[in-house]
Amino acid sequence: MDRLTVGLVAMMALGAKGLEINTTNNNAIVEKAVGESVKLECKFTTDPGDTGPLEIEWTVKSTPGSTLCQVKKIPGIRSIKALLRVLRKPSKPECHSTEGAGEVGRTKVLHCGSGEGAPPIRYHWSRRPPWKLLSDSAVTDETAGTLTIKDASESDSGTYQCTAVNRVGTEVCFLELYMAHPPSVGTIVGAVLGGLAAIGTIASTVNFMMKDKKKKKKEQKKKKQLQEQEQEPVKVKCPMCGVRYASLSRHLRETHGVEDVRLRRLLVSRRNLRYSGKLRCPVKGCNSDRDTSSPL
Repeated sequence: MDRLTVGLVAMMALGAKGLEINTTNNNAIVEKAVGESVKLECKFTTDPGDTGPLEIEWTVKSTPGSTLCQVKKIPGIRSIKALLRVLRKPSKPECHSTEGAGEVGRTKVLHCGSGEGAPPIRYHWSRRPPWKLLSDSAVTDETAGTLTIKDASESDSGTYQCTAVNRVGTEVCFLELYMAHPPSVGTIVGAVLGGLAAIGTIASTVNFMMKDKKKKKKEQKKKKQLQEQEQEPVKVKCPMCGVRYASLSRHLRETHGVEDVRLRRLLVSRRNLRYSGKLRCPVKGCNSDRDTSSPL
């Protein structure tokens, strides 16, 4: 049994003839919600002729919720039974709407339902102020928890309240309903044309961005190639061995043993078969200067 606070009360009145229990609803059924308090009464009267000690006994029977109040005062003895049922009130219901797109002239169905609670649960729909009454076209189903509004109009817009009720309690939920006129043909056509125009603009923008990206990529590639060409040293063909070297002067000195700087300059100039400028004669003993720009 779910937790319930139970108060057991016995009340006595003197002066009546014989021991009697005054409660008339023997075998009464008492229903309470989980968490609530309940008071079970056992009222009785005694008589001066009842001489024995007064005994009041509450007993919980094997049947769940079944209690027994027994009163003794010799020679009198009386008892009364009561059945206590602990039930769950409806859980907070969920309100939502299906069918219809919230447009005027269509059928709108509102739904309400509690996930827990002692059956049977019934559902009552109402409207919040300033509109308290449902429209004439509204049809409710208290068992299923539905509210069907046929040929809904703008006046059906507002806040709706669903109340879930069972024998021990109630819970409510709210739902906002807004009814609007369906869009006209002109509005739909305008929206479609506007959408197509937007798609065309987006496609044009994307195409331009892709072309610009390809152009920049091509320019970057060309720039990189030029940079690589600038960084790559120019190789010159050696006039003595025919192999190309980036530093021909160094090659002549280290490979062919040409130590004389002027002679190396002379040999380096032979790659073009001409030398422009004045050089001292490389022959030992000849110290004359002359124009050596003529072909070698």
